[in-house]
Amino acid sequence: VTTAPGVPSVSGNSSSSSSIDLTFSLPYSSDSVYIRYRQGQPAPSSMADGSPIGNQTVTPYVHTGLNSNTEYCYSVWAYNTLTSLYSDTPATACATTLIATPAVPSLSVSALSSSSVSITYNLPTNAARTEIVRINPANTWTQTSGTSITDSSLSHSTEYCYKARSCNSQDACSAYSVDKCATTLIATPAVPSLSAVAASSSSITVTYNLPTNAARTEIVRINPANTWTETSGTSLTDSSLSASTQYCYKARSCNSQDDCSSYTADQCATTLIPTPSAPSLSAVATSSSSITITYNLPANAARTEIVRISPANTWSQTSGTSLTDSGLSSSTQYCYKARSCNSQDSCSSYTADQCATPYVIPAVPTISVAVASSTSNTVTYNIPSGATRTVVTRVSPVYAWTQTSGTTLTDTGLTSGTQYCYNAKSCSATSDASCSASSGNSCATPLSTLGSQSDPGASCLAIKNAGITTSGTYYINPGGTAFMVYCDMTTAGGGWTIIFRSSNPSSWGGASGTPGTSSWAINMTNRTPAFTNVMVRRVSDSQYKIITVASSSNIYTNIGGTDGGSTSMTWKGVPEYNYGAYRFGMLYVSNTCGCAQGTVSIADCYYTSWGFGHLHNINSGQGYAFNSCTNQGTMVLDIGIR
Repeated sequence: VTTAPGVPSVSGNSSSSSSIDLTFSLPYSSDSVYIRYRQGQPAPSSMADGSPIGNQTVTPYVHTGLNSNTEYCYSVWAYNTLTSLYSDTPATACATTLIATPAVPSLSVSALSSSSVSITYNLPTNAARTEIVRINPANTWTQTSGTSITDSSLSHSTEYCYKARSCNSQDACSAYSVDKCATTLIATPAVPSLSAVAASSSSITVTYNLPTNAARTEIVRINPANTWTETSGTSLTDSSLSASTQYCYKARSCNSQDDCSSYTADQCATTLIPTPSAPSLSAVATSSSSITITYNLPANAARTEIVRISPANTWSQTSGTSLTDSGLSSSTQYCYKARSCNSQDSCSSYTADQCATPYVIPAVPTISVAVASSTSNTVTYNIPSGATRTVVTRVSPVYAWTQTSGTTLTDTGLTSGTQYCYNAKSCSATSDASCSASSGNSCATPLSTLGSQSDPGASCLAIKNAGITTSGTYYINPGGTAFMVYCDMTTAGGGWTIIFRSSNPSSWGGASGTPGTSSWAINMTNRTPAFTNVMVRRVSDSQYKIITVASSSNIYTNIGGTDGGSTSMTWKGVPEYNYGAYRFGMLYVSNTCGCAQGTVSIADCYYTSWGFGHLHNINSGQGYAFNSCTNQGTMVLDIGIR
């Protein structure tokens, strides 16, 4: 019996960043091994898995051409060449290639100052650190991040040299870079001395020195900015300055390599103060007992002195632009003068006298308001003694009238039915401070008379369009004489002229009753408003039907139009020829009979659910409206036109 070889032993070890040593042993009855591999785990599970290396007899087998820092897993089967048999299972091993040695880092150095050098480097690919070495005196920096360091506390005017290498995390290091050298700068000079003293109202003398190692001293005027660069001497004069103005200076000294000291503390001086000009001055009455005095503080003034001439009083103002002289007598003139002084008590001349007289406050005006029309109110007011104007104000929407004469004004363009309130105050001068308190509000509400017997509308729709939205009785006059109708202002947009209401469906109705009562019918002969729609409405539940009327021949059975309420209602039309003209009927039916087909007279139709409304010659508006069905019980039915 032929037996398969046993399982070999195998181990992997990384020998470089691109190769792995695979060491194996050959078990009894084998003379080679068969190897397959893959990048990463797991190891190949069969001879069809992963990539083949093939049969090997020499151990260790060195697998080359691999990626750095990458794990590879291997499966190894023992093989007998004579029997062509492999071990039943493979041995497996995994190993990771080493990290690649990083490249030589970049390195540059430059002097920052007389005591420091800037060193710039990088961390190449695969580098865990860059080691920077100062050659003499020796020092080393190990940098795991960043791109620069500063070598400080060095001697001035001295050369320092550096080299660097980079290493990976497995301590495989590049070669050192070439040496890079830099020489520290010349020693920074000391801070110079500095002083500033005012020489006149337009100049300041600045005194300075040039310390050891200084090639120059830079003197800076802070505001307005200016700079002087002095290579010799000990003082300069800053001229063409503004009087009474503080100027501040600072200075630093620099060597020939432009390495400079820090700036001195600011040194300030103030040019001398000239005498200020005379101030501006005005006096204005602001009430019946006070005057507001407006002044200024001219350039160079520390204060403005304001003098009331009689009775004498003085105010010394170091800020602001106005003051109030109060507790004065009305109708009495008060006069003032002023001068300005600088902080050295050098004063201008006095201004010319400025005079003012406190106001007389007039009495509160009377005001009353009355309705003038449906869109206007008349406001009556007075202008009390001592007042130059009366201001009448409408409270909402706000509007004001300034009346200098007269006793009445008319406020137009108002909304009918809206209350408008007004008040008034009187003033003796242009300033509001001269005004009295406001009167109390006086109110009135303009009302529309449209729809009254004296102001009839053309139709209920015309009255509705004028803004009147309450259903009720109104007068209309389509042409001729005004007469009373009932207007429905709510159903289907409102504006319906109701010419018929019946509460006794079993009887014929003629022109009778009073609109707005339980039942009525209006004789519309030769006085019907223009209309294009007819509405039938059951009052008890507000269900209605609206039909558009096109012509006198608009007679048909299934009537279209707009339903209000139950959409399941069926409406029919019936023609009648008894008087030699079309009449237009509207009714609700729940069965079919002669009425529905228009083949019998209306008087022969009897129904048990809805009533029948009839307009005689509907398109000309002549005749009557009534309910013509029997056996209905009590029901209230409206017929209207719009």
